[in-house]
Amino acid sequence: MLFFETIALEQNRPRHLFYHQQRVNKTAKAHGFQAIELASYLHNLQGQKAKIVYGKEGVHSVTATPYISKNINSLQLCYTDVNYCFKYLDRSVLETHVSTTADEMLFVVDGLLTDTSIANTAFLYNNQWITPKIPLLEGTTRARLLDKGMLAVADIDANDLDKMEKIAVMNAMIGFKPLSHCQICKGEKCILTL
Repeated sequence: MLFFETIALEQNRPRHLFYHQQRVNKTAKAHGFQAIELASYLHNLQGQKAKIVYGKEGVHSVTATPYISKNINSLQLCYTDVNYCFKYLDRSVLETHVSTTADEMLFVVDGLLTDTSIANTAFLYNNQWITPKIPLLEGTTRARLLDKGMLAVADIDANDLDKMEKIAVMNAMIGFKPLSHCQICKGEKCILTL
């Protein structure tokens, strides 16, 4: 079983490494192996995005590449029981849910909003950005913004989407990014624009 970390590089230096290391430590502990020290593998990398693949046997690969951001203008609700609580290299559980009508899926688990396949989400409600209490994956940007008090956690019922004022996505590469006029779709029908 393999896992990975995607780390933003700024002038070839890793950003927010503390939070990535915390996630690696948690993953290793949960799966019964010794955590790798990410900093040991992030020297002399050229690019904007570092990817470290690791597992019980240690590091399998380290790559650095340019980063191309994905534009998200529409999200399709996907009601599922998907479980992706660790950053597994095998993402087929997420990738089997592909929208033909929207840029990304917005996963709904047990009636509650969670994440997209590439980012955690946050919703502006009563002038406060809230993020799902139980995300698909505890992202590093989400953890950092929670620590800074910029986000609060809440259970967000999918039926309450129309009460939200805005939506944002966040991950290690894009930081925190509010979406402008993002359409939320159910099936092939747009039900809301945030």
